[in-house]
Amino acid sequence: MKNSEVVIGTKYITRVSGNITVVEILAKLRPKGWRAKNLRTNREIYFKTAGRLWHPATKKSMEVYLGFVPIDTSHQALAQVILDLTESLTDARNMSYKTGINEDRCEEIFAIGNKLLDTLE
Repeated sequence: MKNSEVVIGTKYITRVSGNITVVEILAKLRPKGWRAKNLRTNREIYFKTAGRLWHPATKKSMEVYLGFVPIDTSHQALAQVILDLTESLTDARNMSYKTGINEDRCEEIFAIGNKLLDTLE
């Protein structure tokens, strides 16, 4: 890629430390270079030239280079909250089977959590 083609805030596919990954460009550095965030490790990295960036990260290019489409880091945090909620609901559902209290409501919330997890995957 050329310096004129790089857009701040856009995600690109590149190789970092021998691994193909997706980075998000955070800022242009003076006099030259780019500050980026490795979305796999959440670490900041620096590029001296835009030539290190391969392609903008679209769903198709991520499937070709990575073999899968990773979820955004903001979605990862949401997915973790939903997983924690689902585990809590599983415990509550097991307890409701023993006590018979609020079994229907627990099942309804458990189904909503599973739907949210399915949409994020």
